[in-house]
Amino acid sequence: MRILSERPVLAVAVALVMVLSGTALLGGISVGGSAREPPRPAFSAGVPRGASIAASPAPLWGSSNFSHDVQVTFALPGGSPSFGTQFTTEPVINDVPEYANGFWMNISTDKPLIYANVTIWGTEWPVQNRQTPIPSYSPQNPRTEQMLVNSSSPNQASFFFNDYRFFWPGDTVLFNLTLTGLGATPAVIYSTNPYSYPDGPGLTASWLFFVQGPWSSENFSNSIQLSTNPPALASPSFAPNPDQGLQITLNALAPPGLLVGTIPAAQLTYSVNQSGSSTTRTAAFAPANHTTVQLLQPIGPYPNSTVSFNVTAWLPWEGGAIDRLYSPQYTFNWSIHGGWKFPNQGLLSNLILATNPNVLPPANGIVGVGTAVNVTIHEPQPNITIGSAQVNFVFANGEATHSGVLPMTPTSPNSSFANIPGLPPESSVTFFVSAKDIFGTPVFSRNYTYSTGRFPSTPYPTDREVFYVEALDIAGTGLVAGLNFTLSNASWSETGDGTPLGFVVPVIPHGSDLQTLALGYGAYQLGITAFGRSYTTTVILTNSTPFTVLFYVASGPVSETTVSSIPTVPVGSVLGLGAAVIALAFVWPWFRERRKKAEEEQRRITL
Repeated sequence: MRILSERPVLAVAVALVMVLSGTALLGGISVGGSAREPPRPAFSAGVPRGASIAASPAPLWGSSNFSHDVQVTFALPGGSPSFGTQFTTEPVINDVPEYANGFWMNISTDKPLIYANVTIWGTEWPVQNRQTPIPSYSPQNPRTEQMLVNSSSPNQASFFFNDYRFFWPGDTVLFNLTLTGLGATPAVIYSTNPYSYPDGPGLTASWLFFVQGPWSSENFSNSIQLSTNPPALASPSFAPNPDQGLQITLNALAPPGLLVGTIPAAQLTYSVNQSGSSTTRTAAFAPANHTTVQLLQPIGPYPNSTVSFNVTAWLPWEGGAIDRLYSPQYTFNWSIHGGWKFPNQGLLSNLILATNPNVLPPANGIVGVGTAVNVTIHEPQPNITIGSAQVNFVFANGEATHSGVLPMTPTSPNSSFANIPGLPPESSVTFFVSAKDIFGTPVFSRNYTYSTGRFPSTPYPTDREVFYVEALDIAGTGLVAGLNFTLSNASWSETGDGTPLGFVVPVIPHGSDLQTLALGYGAYQLGITAFGRSYTTTVILTNSTPFTVLFYVASGPVSETTVSSIPTVPVGSVLGLGAAVIALAFVWPWFRERRKKAEEEQRRITL
C-alpha cells in the first residue's frame, strides 16, 4: 500500500531523473536501433526455463536472488514461442537461428526502474583455433547498452539484440544485466554473482548465445565429410590412372538440432608436383548453398605426379566471407598404371557381367517375345577405366540370320551397358562381350545364347497385337539391319528404322512400350525400303498372337541356287505374302515366271 500511496511522487521523481540524466529512455540507445528492428512487442512478465507460470514467484526486489527479483523472458519476432522457454542461463549455450534478425529480452520487477543496462561482449567464429573479438564488443572492452524502460509501466523494460546488424553467424555473445531501482534496497542489483562486473578478469556472464552458422564445429572433419572418386584417400587407396580425373565431393554434416547441414561456398586449392616442377591451381565447388557439392569438373589427369590439396569453405556475408573452415592438407599419387588387373584371364576375371532379365547360366535362357535384354559390365576396381566395350551378336530367326555389334554406352568410367531389343517369336540371339582398357588391351567373355517362344511373357490386351518385320537379302548377306519402314492406317502413319539386329517392331506413332502401345486390330499398310527399292503389303491384325512378316530383297546379283531355294511364303505366321522379289536383269527372264506363280499364291491367301 505504500507504493500505491506514493505513486504521484514516484512518477515525478522518475521524470526528474530522466531529465537530469540527459537521456530520453524511450529513444535510448539499443542494439536494436536500426531500420531492420521489428516492432517492439508488448511488455509481459517472462517465465525462466524450467519454471511454469503457476510456480513462478512474483518479482520481489531485495530477495538477494536475482531470478526472484526480476523475471526475464526472450522471444523471436514472429518466431517460435518455444524460443523463450528454451533460452536459459549460463553455462547453457542458447542457439539463435541464422535466419533471425535478432531477439527481444523483456524484464519485469516490482520496483520502478531508473536504469536497466545490458553489458555485452563476445568473439567471432574461430579461425584455425584463433579467437577474434567482435568489433565494438571485445571481452577486454565490453559494451554497455541501456534497455528501453516502459514510460507507462516503469517496472518493465525491453531490449532487442540486433544480430543482423551487430553480430554475424558464428558469433558467440555473452551478456548480463545491471538494474537500478527507484526507492529500492539495494539500489543496484546484478544478474551475476559475485558482483565483480565490470572490473577486469572478474567479468562474468548471465546468458550466452551462439548465432547459428552453417557449421557444427570449427574442426573441418566435424562439419564437412570429404570423399574422392576414385577413393585416393581411402584405405586401401586407389591412385587415379593416366586416363582418369579425380572428383571430390563435400557433404555437410548437420549442426546440432538440425536435420541437414549446408555448404554455402567452397573452393579447392591443389598443387601438382610432376618431374620436380610444382603448379598450384584452384577449382570451385557447386552448386552453392547445398548439402552436397562437387567440383564443377574433375581435376586431372596428371599421370606420374604427386598431388596435394586442401579445401576452404565459408559463408558469404554482406559482400565478404565469414565463418571460414580449412581442411587438412591431403596428398596422393597419380598412377601411370590402370589396365586390366588380369589381362590374360578373360573378361569375367576382370569385369562383372550381368543381364536383365538374367539369360546367363544357370538361367534357362528363355525370354518372352518382345522382352529386351540389358547387358551390363562393371569394373569393381575404382581406378581401372573401361576404354571401350561392345556386344557381339548373331540374331537368328528360322533360316535367316544377321550378325553385328552393339556398342556399349558408359554410365561411369568403370561401368557400361547395351540393350538388345526384344526378339520376334521363335528367334534367338547368341552374343559375347568384348572390352578394352585404357591401353587397348582386349578381354572377351564366352558365348551366351537365349531365345523366345511363341508368346510374350506378359500377354497383350485382347484387342492389341505386335508384329515384326524382316527383310531377307537373297543375295546372301542375311537379314537387313536398320531397315527403313512406313506403317499407316486411315488416321496416322509412322516412319522409322529397324533394329541393328535385322528386324522391325512397328508401333503406333512415337511409341516405345510394346505392352501398352501395341497396335489395335485392323488393316495397316506396311512399306519398306531396301537397297534403293520400295515394297508394300497389307497386314491385317485379328488376334493377340505376335507374328513376323518377311520381305525378300536383293542387294546384288542372285545365283540360281539361291533363287531356287527361296520359299514362296513368308517365314512365320504371316497373313499375307507382303513381299516382292527382285532380281537383276541378267536373271530376270528366268525369275519372272517364278514370281508370277508366287503372286498367284499371294492372291489365294486370305488376308
